[in-house]
Amino acid sequence: MTDRVVTIASANITRQQTGAGESALGDLVADGQRASMNADIAFITTGSLRADIAEGNVTWGDLYAVQPFSATVLSMTLTGDQVRVALEQQWGTLLPPHNLGVSGLSYTFDDRKPAGGKVTEIRVGGVPLDPNAEYTAAMVDFLATGGDGYTVFTKGTNVVNGPFDVDALVAYMKSLPEPVDVKPEGRNTMVA
Repeated sequence: MTDRVVTIASANITRQQTGAGESALGDLVADGQRASMNADIAFITTGSLRADIAEGNVTWGDLYAVQPFSATVLSMTLTGDQVRVALEQQWGTLLPPHNLGVSGLSYTFDDRKPAGGKVTEIRVGGVPLDPNAEYTAAMVDFLATGGDGYTVFTKGTNVVNGPFDVDALVAYMKSLPEPVDVKPEGRNTMVA
């Protein structure tokens, strides 16, 4: 099973982060989890990305190596304000060991501002975040229980369990046109 070819990658898909903390692999994994739960947005912790995907044939084993945890993907309901808090927690007093990868949303932050006020703009599906609206958010159970210090996720409601993380990634990779080409999209932007 580990040698079964799932798809073909046109180039390496790596954990290498932009200056704003985004990576092609983080985007891909977050997109796969969002798709698996048909959620509005998704969050991953970049520390969960344990291997890059090399150019060429991509096997099931290659995708398992990316996230070798057998974590469960789930969805929950978050308010817009909770989404903002989650993004701000990346710079919390107890600094999380890893930043967040996102899907379905983009945000701008100013690193010169104090913790708790760094995020200057958030858009969901291209539309400004409504702090009072409710959004469905996909993530793995580790994050949902406050893993890596992202405690706001423990306040989510309407939790629905989904597939294992590797199964979500395999299904998503299969759904993309071959050869798969993934590059950072500018989901995280740092004010210069």
